[in-house]
Amino acid sequence: MFKLFLYLFLPLILISVIAVGLVVLKIIMNYKKKEFDIKRSIGVSMVCIVFLFHPTMTLESLNVFRCNQVDEGNYRMTKHMDYECYSADHFSWVVFVGLPILVVWVIVCPLIALAIITKHRHNLEDWKVKKYFLILYQGLKPEKFYWEFFNTFRKFLVLLLNVVLSPYPTSYSLFVVVGK
Repeated sequence: MFKLFLYLFLPLILISVIAVGLVVLKIIMNYKKKEFDIKRSIGVSMVCIVFLFHPTMTLESLNVFRCNQVDEGNYRMTKHMDYECYSADHFSWVVFVGLPILVVWVIVCPLIALAIITKHRHNLEDWKVKKYFLILYQGLKPEKFYWEFFNTFRKFLVLLLNVVLSPYPTSYSLFVVVGK
């Protein structure tokens, strides 16, 4: 469970380590402000970390909700069989770890980035937008700037369906997903 708790703070830890490393690098190398923009480097690192770890964070946060039936009327968390589902311990992990990861890192952070890019969608070539978010729309046509976000939320929905439909037979899950 420590691993799951670590996922809650992993992006903050990584961003902090990168920020400290960049500050130390600037001091050691004695860069001038024009040549080495720490704010930009930290901002790009934040965007990369959020989108790089998005699938893992999604899966780990959703796994808190996944339960398997062990015996008649006895359900256990799939990843952590020590915890009985729907118990006070399980509820604590859901509320204090699973939901915060899901809400903050999986949903809100990408939505904030999407809102910023959508606000500036008509001037994506402007350096103020490009210097932080180019990695999210580089190589895409300007009118399709949202495609990375579409893929991110599509993956989230696939993983969500996987967790919600996991108690059911695979054929039923496939039927629901395909819709026939």
